[in-house]
Amino acid sequence: MRIATCALAVVALAGLGGCSEAPNRVIIHLASGWYLRVLPDGSGLIGYGSSGQDAQFLDKGTFRFDDVLKRLSASSQTGSTPGGHSFGISRPGVVEVATRYLTDETLVRELFETCRPAATANPHVNRRWRERPPFERPSG
Repeated sequence: MRIATCALAVVALAGLGGCSEAPNRVIIHLASGWYLRVLPDGSGLIGYGSSGQDAQFLDKGTFRFDDVLKRLSASSQTGSTPGGHSFGISRPGVVEVATRYLTDETLVRELFETCRPAATANPHVNRRWRERPPFERPSG
């Protein structure tokens, strides 16, 4: 029950809900198959699908973790949204991560554009970005 309680608290900003551990990662998943992970030091990982070569590490300071967490939490809901973009927050020692659905695609686009220059320096990621842009809706 503690895991479930903490997982629900993950949805709130750090310090709310009774979990003593601070968040250690924000994970954004787009309906297109792209993902972005942001760590507390502002570094991260952007990628497409499950192939390691289609991912690029992002330097420390690329993002302001607390700002990303606050803005994502403020622009999300528990039920799915038409865009299908979601995010979760992980904490050390908490197995389950609650998923929230994003209501502000502008915010998510901004986060992806922030790391685009570094991401597309990787030729595999650059090819994926050209062939399957993050915000292009999957067909079918």
